[in-house]
Amino acid sequence: MSLRPKPTQKQIERGQLDRFLSAAGGLPSGLIVEAEEPDFLIQGERTIGVELTDLYWSARPGVTPFQAVEGLRSRIAELAGRKYSSRGLPPIHVSIHFNPNYNPTKRDVPGLAKAISDLVEANIPAEGDVYREEYDWDNRAYFPEEVHLVSAWRFSSLERSFFSTPSAAFIPDMSREDIERALLSKANKVERYRQKCDQIWLVINCDGRNLSNVFDVDEELFRTTFETPFDRVFVFRHMAKKVHELYLRR
Repeated sequence: MSLRPKPTQKQIERGQLDRFLSAAGGLPSGLIVEAEEPDFLIQGERTIGVELTDLYWSARPGVTPFQAVEGLRSRIAELAGRKYSSRGLPPIHVSIHFNPNYNPTKRDVPGLAKAISDLVEANIPAEGDVYREEYDWDNRAYFPEEVHLVSAWRFSSLERSFFSTPSAAFIPDMSREDIERALLSKANKVERYRQKCDQIWLVINCDGRNLSNVFDVDEELFRTTFETPFDRVFVFRHMAKKVHELYLRR
């Protein structure tokens, strides 16, 4: 069986919008239309443009942003899963724990994906069992040094294979600078957005699909005022299902 089809960017954004509207409550309703610049239009008594952006951890100069590292790790896992599934092998759930000191590059993706796929294929567990192996000095001939641990579960209930890349890291506090960074990244597009709508809103997503998108939050931060050309700005914390509207000065 094949891997689950990867959702498109627009499908991801529509899911974010639907969860935001459900969590916020009391917002104007209307026909939701997919668009570009802004991402969506809500057409009712007036047209509201909604732009979505994901907030990620800031990176020090010269350091690869963690979301880029996560993205490449996910590409490696996805390609490894596709290679495995293309061989008609039993559905399996694979967890790939990368060496925390390894930062992948684009050119690493094909070779490392093949090495992981070959490793899993050579160690498919019996139904109901698990294969688990760590990199060490003795297995370096076939186990990629970029990976710390690989686990593979085989259950009769699985219909499709799933390759995942768990991560662990220190969770930073959300700061005023983080929010201002998100505001500035979209500010120069606001006038173009206004050509399509009566009001333009910005939804800043956090605590979503990626570890690099998760923050510790002191809600006192949302009681301060921010400068922006947007009409309304919301910070949406997906896991907590909390929406915080920012105080704005235009």
